[in-house]
Amino acid sequence: LGTNTVNTVRMGDAGLKSVHQQQPVYHQKEKNRSPISKAVMLTKVFESLPQHKDVFKKHVLGLILDYTAALEGYGNGNGNRRNRMDTSLKNALLPAVFALLNTISEFELQQLNTLLSTSTSKVLFRGIYQKYQTTLYKGQY
Repeated sequence: LGTNTVNTVRMGDAGLKSVHQQQPVYHQKEKNRSPISKAVMLTKVFESLPQHKDVFKKHVLGLILDYTAALEGYGNGNGNRRNRMDTSLKNALLPAVFALLNTISEFELQQLNTLLSTSTSKVLFRGIYQKYQTTLYKGQY
């Protein structure tokens, strides 16, 4: 990865300061990856989250809410739905969502249920959660 220098302004004790930050420049190869391959890479990242669940569990709720909103289709302000997630992408992201569900406790699950705004999103999440429960190891042969 290459880097570009970007000037940003930060407020500090001595007032405004200009700070040089290094931001990654992604190669063209990274930009041309398919959404499915990006979902697989995201799953690998999310699978490492349960080891750090105390740090990330409050952010996981937002990611799950975004996923259910994408399944439902983002509203365009007129009550119409558009931009529904493709079925192949949905299936590719399911392992990532399951990894996110591994990080939350029963309390966060109750919060998530409260935060799901529409009945459609609750039904969508219920289906996801039922699939997740079937993948869990129960300790039986």
